[in-house]
Amino acid sequence: MAISARNFWKKKKTVPFGDCLCGRAASSGQLLVSESCFTDSQHERIFSDMKPHGHYIVPLKSFDNLVGVLFLYMDIHPSWYQHSQEVLLSIGGLIANTIERKQIDEELDAHRNRLEGIVASRTQDLVKSKEQYRKLSNQIQQVREEEKSRIAREVHGQLGQELTVLKIDTVQLGKKLPADQIDLKSKIESMTQIIDETIKSVQHIATELRPRILDAFGICETVSWQAKECQKRNSLQFDLNFPQNPVEIDKGLQTSLFRIFQEAVTNILRHASANLVQVGMTYIKENLIFVIEGNGVGIKKKI
Repeated sequence: MAISARNFWKKKKTVPFGDCLCGRAASSGQLLVSESCFTDSQHERIFSDMKPHGHYIVPLKSFDNLVGVLFLYMDIHPSWYQHSQEVLLSIGGLIANTIERKQIDEELDAHRNRLEGIVASRTQDLVKSKEQYRKLSNQIQQVREEEKSRIAREVHGQLGQELTVLKIDTVQLGKKLPADQIDLKSKIESMTQIIDETIKSVQHIATELRPRILDAFGICETVSWQAKECQKRNSLQFDLNFPQNPVEIDKGLQTSLFRIFQEAVTNILRHASANLVQVGMTYIKENLIFVIEGNGVGIKKKI
């Protein structure tokens, strides 16, 4: 019957490994039996003020790996049966396997926690990087739009005015020519037509860079105007469905939506072989939904 070892642990001092029963059992890997702590010569020390007891000292081995020693404190002259050693060693092996599995589980948990920490840190870094990239992309887009607006103003303003002045001077020059200068008058008319076409090209370039109507009237009016311009130059028809009330969104988002519309129409003209484009804008639970759909061939699925 096992007894309490509390008093024993209070009195026991550090003993060099191999000089005590537990050390000998650990180093040999063999089960040791002590009949009595008072009379057994295997004991390196005797505690006369303790209750007499014996022990089974069982090495805890998982295969060839020693993980500890099991002390069973018993009454003196502990019972010993034919298969006691096999049973105790088997129990020691089971305990050793359990301890080893526990250690492995703890190591796996620690490793998993480290990995989760690394993943969480990397995920946080990726989220930060993604946010930084998004902000940078928005800043680049904003700079592009501002530059387009500046170029559009200069092209429409300065170049457009200079072409207008050139046209006026050319017309005035034509009026001052004598009536018999037919060739020169014809040349002046040809030059005036070229100047008119150039003015239209300048206006078109300025509009493509940044439609002034977008800043003045908003996204819905701009898309409607762009659709009409596209219908003039192509066989593409548009079905527009916009809210009756003005759409209140910030300038940057309006610009993005307009660029999306431009790119979508360009792709439809190049690849879709469509003749009708439906454009819709609506609010669903305070979310703005912008839909562009053509009746063309679409994208073929890869097999």
